[in-house]
Amino acid sequence: MKEYYRIGETASLMGITTQTLRFYDKIGLVKPIKIDPRTGYRYYAYEQFHFIDRIKYLQSLGMPLDDIKEVMLSKKVERLLPFLDQQKKVLEEEEKKIRHQIEMVDWYKDYFTYMERNEDAPNILKLPEGDYLCFRERILEEAWNPQRIISYFQGKAKPELMLAMEYEDNLDNYAHANYEIQILLEKN
Repeated sequence: MKEYYRIGETASLMGITTQTLRFYDKIGLVKPIKIDPRTGYRYYAYEQFHFIDRIKYLQSLGMPLDDIKEVMLSKKVERLLPFLDQQKKVLEEEEKKIRHQIEMVDWYKDYFTYMERNEDAPNILKLPEGDYLCFRERILEEAWNPQRIISYFQGKAKPELMLAMEYEDNLDNYAHANYEIQILLEKN
């Protein structure tokens, strides 16, 4: 085993860049074991590899370098544990948000594919035969006026069945969606 490894060799063996090692040196996290006074070349000892590997591992857990420096330079496990507990809480919150997003994606997919998946489903209501008043309107828009429908039924028996089916045809605003309205006028 070699006594010293140049910065490039160390970076290559550890799977990091020479810039990363220079940055670790700059912030006082990992100092080269030796710097050649004539050439300025930095050298690292094999014993430092474990230290560098630990830094990489803690970074992969999301721990900031400042916290890693504080823990690693203390050389005390007791200093590491609170950071790990805090990071676990952060990751659990992220996991909860991601799970919620996955549920919302599934719901949204279900929403847009419900009819094609349930065309012959037993829980779909079969409409009674009869005469229906049918129209399609954007009933959620402020400009829609239901007065024509109200006038039509004035003095007549109230309808016993009315259906409104939403046909979302845009991703901009559901209030602009068409609704197909079917009102049973008379059963056959």
